[in-house]
Amino acid sequence: MSASPRQIALDALRDWDDTSRYADEILAAQTKKHLLAGSNRALVQELFYGTLRRLETVDFVIEALRRGKISHQALWVLRLGVYQLLHTEIAEHAVVNETVRLIGKNQRGFANAIFRNTQRKKDEFLAQIAAQPLAIRESHPEFLIERWTDQHGEAATEAICQWNNKPSPVYARLNPLADPERINRVRSEIEPSSFVNDDFFQIKGGPVHPDWIAEGLVYIQDPGTAGACELLAAKPGETILDACAAPGGKTALLAAAMQNEGKIIAADCSEKRIGRLRENLDRLHVSNTEIRQIDSLGDDHGELPEFDAILVDAPCSNTGVMRRRVDVRWRLQPQEFQQHANTQLAICEAVLQHLKPGGRLIYSTCSIDREENEAVIDRLLENRDDLARLGSHQTLPWTDGFDGSFARAICLA
Repeated sequence: MSASPRQIALDALRDWDDTSRYADEILAAQTKKHLLAGSNRALVQELFYGTLRRLETVDFVIEALRRGKISHQALWVLRLGVYQLLHTEIAEHAVVNETVRLIGKNQRGFANAIFRNTQRKKDEFLAQIAAQPLAIRESHPEFLIERWTDQHGEAATEAICQWNNKPSPVYARLNPLADPERINRVRSEIEPSSFVNDDFFQIKGGPVHPDWIAEGLVYIQDPGTAGACELLAAKPGETILDACAAPGGKTALLAAAMQNEGKIIAADCSEKRIGRLRENLDRLHVSNTEIRQIDSLGDDHGELPEFDAILVDAPCSNTGVMRRRVDVRWRLQPQEFQQHANTQLAICEAVLQHLKPGGRLIYSTCSIDREENEAVIDRLLENRDDLARLGSHQTLPWTDGFDGSFARAICLA
């Protein structure tokens, strides 16, 4: 690795600012480019993700200290440095000395002054930040705070924002389709879980053993994803459509419930995602699934059977997974909620033509927003008397301790 972790984090921040790419994609590219591993990768991730999480708070401090205009390129160096001084335990002299080097020589005096003043007035700034409105205090867009306050109340909104600003725990699940003897050996090496589905566990004290991943014994997956599959209650021998299947975590859960008997058609509209879907299902020993590239919104779905059950894990705002998708709060625009809801409704309406009478459709999102969740079902049922609500499942991060999700089952008469 020739570049320093701070330089790599700065490059990632500028790349994020200059493009429409998401942070996890940028971090993956930087990891590959610089062969990042171990403590270096952890530091880059902390600096990159942390600066994005705390952008509004950091800018509050920079605005208080700046004198005159700051170039856009210099601003990201200042943000990176101020974030470290306010929100990490990294030695302050290392932060100042190493971060100042990232800026042009003619601006180093100015940057050094910003950092030294932040260092000197840290307690004062933290007290000022604590007295600011939630948008600055917890670094979230005002429109999201207003929306969440309306839907969930003030206390829950503050809890959401605080949750989103903490480093995300990593969860995984054991794969019941793998060799039972080997799965039992892995189970004996992990901490017992308190989840309803005891195949899920939290990864603690370092990364999961790479062989467990490579051999399909374990799959990185949040417990919040399981609710939709539990509602669907797939049975061996059934025929099921997973309409938005990539990257395949829910497809694999369905296959496990079916004991690889019956048939799943796993569909996705993206050729790139189809490749990842196929790779994951192969590794996870899924053998009852046919993968197809299908645009659920298109007119031509190809030749499809009638299905006992259909899962629509719809594209959404990702508001339930903002702790992991650290930049979603800054990419998301107010009008997108309605746009997503219209798309979600259209997908459900399109795939219902393939559901058997008496069959069930499970609609799910990783959103905590009502417009994308129950309101979509309200609209779907509004003009149809052949559909009926069944059960539902929702997880809320600030109460359940993992990703937010929503799922609703409906039945076709």
